[in-house]
Amino acid sequence: MNACRRSSRFSALWLNLSGSRNQSGFDFLAATRDTYNARMASVADDLRRTLRQKAQAEPPERLLALTARLADADVDLYCAANGVSREMARRVFVRQRQTGRRPSRVMQERAE
Repeated sequence: MNACRRSSRFSALWLNLSGSRNQSGFDFLAATRDTYNARMASVADDLRRTLRQKAQAEPPERLLALTARLADADVDLYCAANGVSREMARRVFVRQRQTGRRPSRVMQERAE
């Protein structure tokens, strides 16, 4: 009963907010936007924010090069884990991307 009452008070707090501020002026939505909850910051959120800022500071050419390096590293990891060649790993990745997709009429006509 006590837990039920506590959760309903918490829900009522969020529902009764005018905008995102309560009567004391504390902005709950701004406080929880970049934190785990209103009082505790998440390490993952801090890391995500830092990585996003670093990525935005990089030129697009370097981001594309990084993407290509990461893709090659993924192929190498897959090859090592499954004992297949790079070409076979690439075929598996292409096949996995197509799984569940509807066949395109345009692509069928191009193949003919």
